[in-house]
Amino acid sequence: MNHRFKYRYIMNNKPDFLVIGVQKAATSWLWVQLKKHPYIWLPPVKELHFFDHLFVERNRSWTEGHIRKGVREALKWQINHARNLNPDYLKYLIRYMDKDMFSEEWYERAFDRNDLSSKLTGDVTPEYCTISEEGVEYVKSYLPYAKIIWIIRDPLSRADSQLRMNISRRGINPEGLSRDEWIELAMEPDIYERASYRDYIPRWDSKYDNILYIPYNSIAERPQIVLNEVFGYLGLDQCVIEQADEKVHVGRPLEIPNYVSQYMSQRFEDHNMYLKERFSPQFLSEI
Repeated sequence: MNHRFKYRYIMNNKPDFLVIGVQKAATSWLWVQLKKHPYIWLPPVKELHFFDHLFVERNRSWTEGHIRKGVREALKWQINHARNLNPDYLKYLIRYMDKDMFSEEWYERAFDRNDLSSKLTGDVTPEYCTISEEGVEYVKSYLPYAKIIWIIRDPLSRADSQLRMNISRRGINPEGLSRDEWIELAMEPDIYERASYRDYIPRWDSKYDNILYIPYNSIAERPQIVLNEVFGYLGLDQCVIEQADEKVHVGRPLEIPNYVSQYMSQRFEDHNMYLKERFSPQFLSEI
């Protein structure tokens, strides 16, 4: 048996790897593709938000609702598509909503399945990259040997995508927005803080020696090669993934005024400078 699988058993149902970021950088695509590998298992609820619930106070207003929504969707899928309903699996899903939500016991139950002894397990939650230094220290003490995967997207491109998603989800008519309203939307915390690379990357680099950083645009250009790199990093053999080039959660087209993009670009100047210091020109050409 692979030593990593032995470790997973010893560690009492904790994940072997984390995908920690960033939002709007194809983490949903990666979640879908990783589930296709025969030796990888991911929880049915994407984004468990365990660590950011503990260490990002503002997230606590919605993390519980996110889990409950994910469980409802998983239950609905089982009822509508499963050939044979498994009562044990239904109980497993329902236990996501137990009163001890976001405790260590709750988190480990997410990986407590009888058929996982020969599989690697992971947690794909892009909010994890935003947690405090104290939070990263906790992750390291709790998951000392976990593999860390981080997709890096150009800060402005990511912010543009986040802004489009926010406007679409809220049903806002962009044609009716004034200049001040556009800037107000661009000033929201999730636009800027979720790609604060200068602040976040050093925290994780100081605790984990071998983080796998993936440039965002390489996914569209060569998805299977990116997946093989991920599999190799996790200690798995290469595996051809069907429909690896399929897009997930494609956003609606929306033209953002130039003055809004210029405003956001100015806010990211320090982070762009940091990225130039941290990564190679080849890597940066693909983010």
